[in-house]
Formats: sequence, structure tokens, C-alpha cells
Amino acid sequence: MVIHPKSQEPRWFDWIDNMHDWCISRQLWWGHRIPIWYGPDGEVACFGPDETAPEGWEQDPDVLDTWFSSGLWPFSTMGWPAKTPELDKFYPTSVLVTGYDILFFWVARMMMFGTYVSGDEALDGGEAGTVPFKDLFLHGLVRDQFGKKMSKSRGNGIDPLDWVDRFGADALRFTLARGANPGSDLAVGEDHAQSSRNFANKLFNATKFALMNGAVIGELLPATPSPTLTAGSSTGSSRCAPRSTRHSTATSSPRRARRSTTSRGTRCATGISSSRRCSSPRAAHTSTAPRPSSGPFSMHCCACCTR
Repeated sequence: MVIHPKSQEPRWFDWIDNMHDWCISRQLWWGHRIPIWYGPDGEVACFGPDETAPEGWEQDPDVLDTWFSSGLWPFSTMGWPAKTPELDKFYPTSVLVTGYDILFFWVARMMMFGTYVSGDEALDGGEAGTVPFKDLFLHGLVRDQFGKKMSKSRGNGIDPLDWVDRFGADALRFTLARGANPGSDLAVGEDHAQSSRNFANKLFNATKFALMNGAVIGELLPATPSPTLTAGSSTGSSRCAPRSTRHSTATSSPRRARRSTTSRGTRCATGISSSRRCSSPRAAHTSTAPRPSSGPFSMHCCACCTR
């Protein structure tokens, strides 16, 4: 199994290699009962599902915690130990996506249980030791604006439908996506949602203004792979620019765009004239579109030339 991101691997091996005590506080009323029996003379024994405890023995009334039951979820929902079409199609799987906070409580349990029954006939008699999933992607937690974990007892949870009504669905999506790094937590508050709403509003107004003044939405061009920068190429050059237009650090400063002055004004590296000097940190531009003779917008070599 491969853990993504790799920074979470120490947490996994710390739980696997070292036994930690934790409070079994989350138990289900109808959870899996502990398979321990007590005899009349103080005997203690464990009996499996195919075994019967002696007469007069009593089973422990306690149940295992909810994470034990959650670890058995694939088997409980897909008909194991019987051979079913669901098991044949969905188990074992390839990817598991979950939060890093239950890496041991849930993920490790499923890994141990799945490995234990990997050679079972219900699973097509697969090889013993086969893992239930090959890639594990761990995402962070959405916390409140103070970095605290959301919980019902604190009352610091957020109703997403309420935020959709107040700020809009796009603002909510951008708020969650702006800092969604693998394995890292994201703190969100109303100020973040308000900023996202303002940003979405600016995009809407800018697009509306452009469309009102003759802008036309064209077809998207197919994506092309970016050429690899070679030794001697400027790291400040545009990655999409042809190699012939890139500058070497030995011949030109990466902070100054190459330009030539003509009677029409400043000319950038592509040869397209602009009314102002290009101050872009990149030394080359790839646009070859001609400038329109009229209209509210003028086509420049890059966005920086329009300022």
C-alpha cells in the first residue's frame, strides 16, 4: 500500500509498530459483542463463531468500539462470507480516500481484517496477504476559523446550505478549494466565505463587462505539453514560449523583457506592438494574434501590456 502524502507514513508505522492505549468511548448499542466467555469458577476463554461455550458460561456483555465495526464495513455490506457479485466486483479495490485523523482507527483495521481474509473462497481464493486497497489518499480536516476541530459539543460547525444561501455556491466551493492541500487542515470562517464571494463577484462583473463590449467566447484549444527547460535557459522565461524566444541568463536579465522601439511604440519579443512597455518578469510571449483595428479592447502581446 502507498500512502499519499508520504508525510503521513510515520503516523501509520507509529501505530502499527507500537501499541497505544486509547479510550473505547464510541460504542454502538448493536455493536459486535466481545467474544469472551467467563466460566463459573473464574475461567476466561475466547470462542469463535463455529465453537460453543460450555454450559453455565456467560459472554461478556460489552461490545467492541465503533471503529472495529467500521473496519468490517466491506464484509458487512457486500455479503461476506458468502460469495456475492458485489464482492467479486468491488473487493479488493484500488483506492481509499479518507481523513488522516482515522488513519489507525479505521484504515488500519480494514487493512488488518482484509489481509486476514484475503485467501478466503468468497474472494475467489486470492493469494493470502493481498491488501484490500493499493493507494491511500489522506485529506485534511475542515476546521473553524480558530483552527479548532468542528464538533457538536462545541457548536462550531458550519451548515453548508446556510452558506450557499448567504454567499453562494461558487463562493463556498472556492473557500474550500483555496487551501485544500493533501494532508493539511483548512480553517474556514465567515470572513473567508465573504472574501470568496467578493472574488466571484469581481470575476462575474469583469466577464459581463467584456461580453457587453464585444468579447466573444471562443473554443478552448487542446492542451499541449510544455517544452522542458534546458541548461542555460532562463528560469524566468515563459514555459510555453518557443526555445528560440527564450533568453539565456548570460545574455539578458530575466527581469527585463526584450523589446525594440519602433515608430509605433514599444515592441515585445513576439514582434507585436503595444502602447506601453512590457514589465512582465517573463522574457518571451507566445501570442501571435493580430491587433484589431478597432473595438473597445486592443490585443496586446500579454496581459501585462494592457495595464
